[in-house]
Amino acid sequence: MTDDVLTLTAPSGATAQIALQRGFNLFRLALPAGNETVEAIAAEPEFPAGGKPSHSGIPLLFPFPNRIRAGEFVTEQQSSHLLPLGDGPGEARDDGAGNAIHGFAFDRPWTLTRQDESSATAEFLMSKDDPDRAALWPGDGRLTARYELTADGLRCDLTVENLGDEPMPFGLGTHPYFALPVGSTSGDGAAADCTVTVPAAARYELIGGIPTGEILPLEDDYDLRDGPRYGSLELDDVYTQVAATPDDPGMIESVIANPANGLRIVQRCDAAFREQVVFTPPWFREGEARSATKGAICIEPYTCATDAVNLEQGGADAGWRTLEPGGRFETWFEIVVTAG
Repeated sequence: MTDDVLTLTAPSGATAQIALQRGFNLFRLALPAGNETVEAIAAEPEFPAGGKPSHSGIPLLFPFPNRIRAGEFVTEQQSSHLLPLGDGPGEARDDGAGNAIHGFAFDRPWTLTRQDESSATAEFLMSKDDPDRAALWPGDGRLTARYELTADGLRCDLTVENLGDEPMPFGLGTHPYFALPVGSTSGDGAAADCTVTVPAAARYELIGGIPTGEILPLEDDYDLRDGPRYGSLELDDVYTQVAATPDDPGMIESVIANPANGLRIVQRCDAAFREQVVFTPPWFREGEARSATKGAICIEPYTCATDAVNLEQGGADAGWRTLEPGGRFETWFEIVVTAG
């Protein structure tokens, strides 16, 4: 464990750990449910001291989630931008296929601004915390995240601000790795038998991980509305037309359930997260992981589609946002575990 790991606790017995220097990544979340404490978030054994920052916990993706094709884009003001790809200063992460991936915030140290027993707040200011890459982006963005252990589970409030003197385009996403099977410490059930429910009615056609702009109806293998088994899924897809809950038009809810013990991980988020990426990470599915005792699935709330900035240049409504100087955008998500 590294010295920069923050630990949060709550009277309920809930515990969370956050790696401040690796993207303010919340990589452990233990929540009580019934007579059990459920480890809700998956992380590679070497994280946070090692491993890729995008392969564990809850990476926070800003100023764009997922990919920008070839790292190239044009803003609403028709200014052209190129993100050099690589792992060095002033280079955006490469997805291995020549596209920029996951923004700037997920792999850099953040600045802690406040902490108490059950909450922590930190910020990522592009010009301060990643000046080399900030020089490539229009506007100077600050992302602030506040994690709090509540009576019900975990709450995260997110704020994006444009502190620069020109309009700032952005998208925002989270990339949680949910641990399977739900309630694995009890030994009940297998990862393969857990069910995954996401209220999305369509998905983007992808070529090489990049949307073509065409929206596809859901075939059986992609339809997650009725809770298919995790063991039948092999996904890395951008879902859209995501429905809000019937009781609250401002909230979206996704559920991972273990039929063997009745435990459920519930992710709720602001309806501003209009797209959801669903990903079955192969590094948690090796050997026995997929079919027997362990696994993970990502249900990733995004404010926009993958490569939204280029989709919108082509006339699509993909959720890309622009903040004027001094502008502010606020949103949230929650993770709870329920029993029965």
